[in-house]
Amino acid sequence: MKKYVSRSALIVGLAAAITTAVPAFAGILISFEEVGSDVVATVSGSLTLPAPTSTGNSITINNGIAPDSPFFEFGVGQSILADAYNWTSSFPAYGTEGFSGPGWVNKGTGSGIADSERFLFGSANLQLPTSFVSGAPIDGTITWANQSFTTLGLTQGTYSRGLANDPTQTVTLNVVPEPTTSALGLVSLGCGAAFVIRRARGTKRAPRRAVRQS
Repeated sequence: MKKYVSRSALIVGLAAAITTAVPAFAGILISFEEVGSDVVATVSGSLTLPAPTSTGNSITINNGIAPDSPFFEFGVGQSILADAYNWTSSFPAYGTEGFSGPGWVNKGTGSGIADSERFLFGSANLQLPTSFVSGAPIDGTITWANQSFTTLGLTQGTYSRGLANDPTQTVTLNVVPEPTTSALGLVSLGCGAAFVIRRARGTKRAPRRAVRQS
């Protein structure tokens, strides 16, 4: 006896596959993408902050990256006071260029970044302004014009660490292919599911009637 796959089961399976392909996160997500001839870093999410490791540190933030160090700065401004939050372990390098590379020497152009959302991190810790509101959304972009993953020394992959005083609060950095590549992957997945649905329908034919012999 043949078993048929229902349309609803296939849709549920497709949804689960797409959900699995996009990992969940709690905290700040930084996504690097090549968009045309530029590289864009999109920052989103929020953090519910535990107790800081140290407070009142004087820092300056200037939209720079040094993937090999590793270092990341989000926002531009004069020297500010910040609180530091150590990682559970050292944040991993996410590329090959250091402080002499184009991502640090040629600062990116920020957009939509509020003063209270500025932050930076290195291998040891994350630093946020003392005015940062725990749980408040963080969003904005940095664009490096006429650059690529190769020139900025970015290595494709996912890099993440949690805060030592609350490991559930994380910063995740993704270096991902062009948006069109990811979109085509999901389209292919959808087309494959549609093909399976059509085949399942085709197998549900009415049984043949017996021919009466005279």
